[in-house]
Amino acid sequence: MVSVGKTQNLIITGIFILLGLLIVLTPWYIFPICEIAEKSGSMQMGTSGDNSMNMNMDSGTHMVCWYTAEAEAGTGALVILVGLVLFALPNRDSRRSLGVIAIGLGVVTVLLPTYLIGMCTSSPDTPCNIGTKPALILLGVLTAITGIYLFLAKGDSPTQPV
Repeated sequence: MVSVGKTQNLIITGIFILLGLLIVLTPWYIFPICEIAEKSGSMQMGTSGDNSMNMNMDSGTHMVCWYTAEAEAGTGALVILVGLVLFALPNRDSRRSLGVIAIGLGVVTVLLPTYLIGMCTSSPDTPCNIGTKPALILLGVLTAITGIYLFLAKGDSPTQPV
């Protein structure tokens, strides 16, 4: 097992906050989902006569990648919360508990675009399938790995702050 000191605890806290921010921002700004890309003019949907991807956005419904992006915003916010709680409660028991939570959030981050909600299925060439989905999978894996590291880290006694 690895030992976690005050400096390492701050670094891990920063990593969780950064990963959470990236999970929140990726579908909206970094690798925008189809609807955002379409509104910015970087993608033309339905130009080949296939309107299956354009799910009647005028009537208030959204494409499936929109719902994934919204769910990922919530997941990313929870990852940020893990970092903030780790900063406030840096003892061993808190680290182990937060590590388990982070592992779960990393897994959910991966499952949302792949199995739970998904991305656009009509074409593999959509922005959400090319950029957003792989980026979220990577961020989820990094979150889970950081959670595993936090869970396995040893250091202080269970109740004594670092």
